[in-house]
Amino acid sequence: MDVSSILNSYSTELQKTQLEQLSSLSSSSSSEETTENAFKMQLMLSMIQQMFKDSDAYSIVMEAFTSAMKSSNFSFDGLFNTSTSTTTSSYNNVASSSLTSSSDSITSNSIYEGVDEKVANAIDKACKKYNMDPSFIMAVIKQESNFDSNAVSSAGATGIMQIMPFNFAGLGITDPYDVEQNIDGGTKMLSNLLDVYQDKKMALAAYNAGSGTLANRNINGEEDFDRLPSETQNYIKKVSAYEEMYNNKYV
Repeated sequence: MDVSSILNSYSTELQKTQLEQLSSLSSSSSSEETTENAFKMQLMLSMIQQMFKDSDAYSIVMEAFTSAMKSSNFSFDGLFNTSTSTTTSSYNNVASSSLTSSSDSITSNSIYEGVDEKVANAIDKACKKYNMDPSFIMAVIKQESNFDSNAVSSAGATGIMQIMPFNFAGLGITDPYDVEQNIDGGTKMLSNLLDVYQDKKMALAAYNAGSGTLANRNINGEEDFDRLPSETQNYIKKVSAYEEMYNNKYV
């Protein structure tokens, strides 16, 4: 079976553009390499489908896989490394391609593979300080800034966890571009919101839209989420999907 046939067998799950991109990328090798890649792609797609077929994370994983294949240094060998070494998870590499450079100093927790050492250490420190799940914080950061510590939104949200300036003082932030300060502040805010709402998705809604929006729209739980701004509804879905991927040690 060739690459195109394999991809077409997943056409009910994937967007046509993703299929075309994956097919052209994989078929750009020699005929022998293409045959081998076709087998490896079939195995990879099957694994992704089994892991995420009933999850909101499925489409995001496929987008990450497509993005990884576009990378100039992408290799199927990296996905199916048969070495007994435990330094790298091959499946983590697929979806972590958009993250920053890897460091081995904090690899005791594989969730941090592919993440800049300074960022990983800041997340680890803040999560221990506020008793938070690193997968949750990683997912928020992924969605907020894609790990860009210099990000600034059109609304003025700043830094790696996109914190609004009016929150700086209360969170002890003097330099919002400082990774440790920003992650500490964002993690503290999410911890406080979880204490208030006792619900992770409600905390995410408040982090994105503000507690005032939830109060004004009488949002008391997931059953009321249809009254949230569409941006916030999408935000909750994406962060939840990323969190699931991190929990599966896939990103």
